[in-house]
Amino acid sequence: MGCSESIKVNKTYCEILIAKEVSYLKFEGIKAIDFDRLTHRNSYNLLMSNTQFLFVCKQFSISINDPNVNSFFMNFYSKSNFYYSVRELSALGILLGSGRIKEKINLLFENYDLDSSKSLTKKEILVMLEDICKISFQYLPNFAIKSINSSESEHIVFYQSELKSIKFSLIHYYHDLLFEDLSDEITKDQFCKKFESKEILYLLSPESLRIYSKEILLNIQNAVKAVKIYIEHPEMLSSSIMTKLSAQSSKHEYIS
Repeated sequence: MGCSESIKVNKTYCEILIAKEVSYLKFEGIKAIDFDRLTHRNSYNLLMSNTQFLFVCKQFSISINDPNVNSFFMNFYSKSNFYYSVRELSALGILLGSGRIKEKINLLFENYDLDSSKSLTKKEILVMLEDICKISFQYLPNFAIKSINSSESEHIVFYQSELKSIKFSLIHYYHDLLFEDLSDEITKDQFCKKFESKEILYLLSPESLRIYSKEILLNIQNAVKAVKIYIEHPEMLSSSIMTKLSAQSSKHEYIS
């Protein structure tokens, strides 16, 4: 069934295709903490040479000689300075590797505490969100597109175009959500507490973030429309509008 026929079927079908190809990266058998530690240990100033990168791949049995896998990892390589970004590679390991949720949250915080200040600034959070969205919305779908036949890849191309159209808005939405009720910095304890929200927890799963991203933004748009109606016509405030105003209630759902 084609991706243009049903949004619900789109996501399910496209995610099956993406998951099948992403499994060839073999990260499900790699512990996120092990990948994080080894990449940082084999780098200098968060940059990794090609020799160091190949060593890490060998340690984790990553099939870097596969042309598609090699092409995928070029997303993390800077042709201008001839090094791989350890920060982005570590983010990939956190998102795809195995490990407890709490452990992954701690790793994510440490990976973006660029100045080792024990807190994340708004700029550092923005970098984190940009990396997560690049990996989830661009790198992984692109890997699947290049790895499968053209008739199936068309489904993912359509799916990805939708994701790209909302990426910028989603980044800024999550940025505001993480700093809700906070000032200009967020401590590790505050950061971990934020992940009790199901909506923020989606950040640790590329699949969940892709699936629910459009739903999240639809809730935002509904709330904005409801507020606009109330401002222009306060007498029209009704239970239906109040429902729209609370459409973002999902961000207050907590994981037990």
